[in-house]
Amino acid sequence: MELFRQLAAKVIEKRGLDRLLGLYFSMRDADKFTTLESLVLSNNFLDNETRACLVEIFIKTQRTYHGLGRLRALYQWKKARLCPTETDLCMNPMDSFPESQKVTLLQNGARYCFRLTDLLNMWNTALTKSQSLLPSPSIPSNPYTGVPFRKSHLYAIYFKLRWSTLSVSVYVQKFFELNFNLRKFRYQAYPILKELAIDNYMADSDTDTLFYDLIHMVESMNHLLSKRHISQDLPSEDRESLVRVFKPILHTYFRGRDSCNPLKKKHYKSLTKASLRRFIARYPMFGRRRVKARRDSDSEGSTGSMPSLESGSTGSMPGLESLAIVEGNLPSSEDGMSRVQPIDLTGSDSDTIDEDESDSIHSTS
Repeated sequence: MELFRQLAAKVIEKRGLDRLLGLYFSMRDADKFTTLESLVLSNNFLDNETRACLVEIFIKTQRTYHGLGRLRALYQWKKARLCPTETDLCMNPMDSFPESQKVTLLQNGARYCFRLTDLLNMWNTALTKSQSLLPSPSIPSNPYTGVPFRKSHLYAIYFKLRWSTLSVSVYVQKFFELNFNLRKFRYQAYPILKELAIDNYMADSDTDTLFYDLIHMVESMNHLLSKRHISQDLPSEDRESLVRVFKPILHTYFRGRDSCNPLKKKHYKSLTKASLRRFIARYPMFGRRRVKARRDSDSEGSTGSMPSLESGSTGSMPGLESLAIVEGNLPSSEDGMSRVQPIDLTGSDSDTIDEDESDSIHSTS
């Protein structure tokens, strides 16, 4: 703005006009277009002749300002070194692509040649980035230096994309409409970014993280699971099996809980409840435990000997491996019970358990 003010003063002096007219362009902290609108175009105390004179001064100053900017850019472009980029980010030779699919950007005194598809992928990834379940969009950066691109770079990339045959994603288009303002983009596109954050979380989280999320889901909706719960003391292979089976339901659970769209939120909540009800209806014996009491051979017949306990499982689920949703209040190891083992659903041949046997088993403990 300081350079623009000085150029406006030179134009006024060259035309022999009153120097006081330069006061209309002397606001240091305001944008020049905002100053023109507030002090010239919307000023009712100016006559039409003075207003027209000020507009003409503004146009002349703006033309000079842009000319100096282009001269500076041309000088920097010629003096900049050309960084050798013989391949794109996928290690494909850059010579194999037409010029319409490439763009050269000037940054920090160096020229970098990029393939448009690489920049578009990086742009989409940066705008849809998230941390856990929270959207965290960012400005794309130069992959060779890690320095974020400036607005001038983003405009150059966007218009090059528009001139090519590539399609621009809805996120990049929205970002462009907001003048590449990241704060406004995060504010206005938050509902869409939240949906993507949930999808990214489900795709990128490890098994242990999803396992504990699954525990929380079952605890919060155990009224639909006949008071079942998930044991946390499971080996890794059982956790993987459990997460693999319940991952689609967990995905709908997160959308029903965290979606910003009330219609989607209601739909996914109903879908989660219906999925859990169907699961219990199809596998009513899932989660039941059978505990057998036996005496050690060396102490059989002796008085005062404590029985050792084995834990087993009841009910079988085709296609599932060792799972561990348990039901009821089971005795702990301090009460003479061995540590509860995961339910092995692959070794059972029957889908039901004899009720008399089940009652006698629990009465033994």
